[in-house]
Amino acid sequence: MDIILYTIIFLIGIFFGSFYTLAIYRIPKRQDIIKKRSYCPNCNHALGTLDLIPVFSYLFLGAKCRYCKQKIKPRYFIIEILSGSINTKFPTPALVNPSTTKEPTPPIPNIATFTFS
Repeated sequence: MDIILYTIIFLIGIFFGSFYTLAIYRIPKRQDIIKKRSYCPNCNHALGTLDLIPVFSYLFLGAKCRYCKQKIKPRYFIIEILSGSINTKFPTPALVNPSTTKEPTPPIPNIATFTFS
């Protein structure tokens, strides 16, 4: 059961990593990171659904753009893998053990211990 949970956590991490690579590329160029579709930085062709699967599309396409066949920089792959690995190593406690996220009840002050001056 744990392997399934950690696989899901890793997949969530690589999707976040994919967004991080998009933000790292676009924010310095002052491009929109929310509304504009992902595209190849070489040929500017909008990527299709299968091109947007983090890590797997990089491997299946041989680290090349499906449309212009130019090599994709390895930083995209590296950041996605690192993000998935970090997410797996340090998962949100609620994903691993929901009972650990219960907030402790704050102590009720005992009015008898207060001193008035």
